[in-house]
Amino acid sequence: MEKLLQWAVINSKTEKDAPQSENPASTQDLDPAVIDAILGKPVSEQMLEIMDYLENPDSPLEGKINELDNLEMLVEQIDDAANIEPLKMWPRILNLLSSEHDEIKINTLWVIATALQHNPAAQKAFCSHNGLEKILGCMNSSNNDGVKAKAIYAISALIRGNLEGFSQFVKYDGISILLQNISNQALSKRVVFLLLSLVSEANDETATAEFRPPPSFPIALLEAGVVQKVAENIECNISQGESSIELVENTLLLILNLSKSCKKASYSPPPFSKTSPELSSKLIKSFPNLQKEIPDTVITKEDWECITSMVN
Repeated sequence: MEKLLQWAVINSKTEKDAPQSENPASTQDLDPAVIDAILGKPVSEQMLEIMDYLENPDSPLEGKINELDNLEMLVEQIDDAANIEPLKMWPRILNLLSSEHDEIKINTLWVIATALQHNPAAQKAFCSHNGLEKILGCMNSSNNDGVKAKAIYAISALIRGNLEGFSQFVKYDGISILLQNISNQALSKRVVFLLLSLVSEANDETATAEFRPPPSFPIALLEAGVVQKVAENIECNISQGESSIELVENTLLLILNLSKSCKKASYSPPPFSKTSPELSSKLIKSFPNLQKEIPDTVITKEDWECITSMVN
């Protein structure tokens, strides 16, 4: 983890005029309100008006939630999301995460996630405002599962396929914050899926280095005790008869990918990074039944052997 943290700190570091018509039509007498009514206001103007409404202490809560929904729809367009930075809106949006209302936090995180999704320009601008630190702080301090779930969504939108975002994720202790929430039944699916995605990206040698986590990331996860935590989670679900096959499958795939990372790095996981003997025994006993539910095309016989060696 120390090596990964050091790595994260290091890595964190006009158009031409169109031809004029010979007889241009005069627009001096046109009312701007009429133009807006016909063509609609420019999106940038709409976005700024929404922000003014959201920052107005006299605006009702329900109205603010509706306006955040409208803003989220506007930033679905990549160009409009990228315009958040020149409009100087990122600091204003991030300030909304300090709201006393969970509904405002949830919808603000939704706006952030939508704006960042597959948008390198917006991601870069967001990182320049230390946005991830604020999201992690919001997630860590909240007791509301809805806030935490949307925070995970926003984190995923920023750090997947984005080395700069991932560097900040490590720098601000994002791994520990995610692992703290892995046993929460309302969040475990999201946490496991995000970790699985990141480990898979780290193992993907076809992707360029700037678009994936470093090879040291899976090792850092192991040293943080991720296998014990995810194993406890699925064993608890199985024993209570509440297991989600999707959660179990993704958890096993996460363990499998961690095993592959160890082989690539010629790394032998220390005993503390595995499961306790009692938990290991319970988990391995459940494998025959799980093998009946999970197709061989997803987890092969050889894969099961790798998973067993990781938890045993």
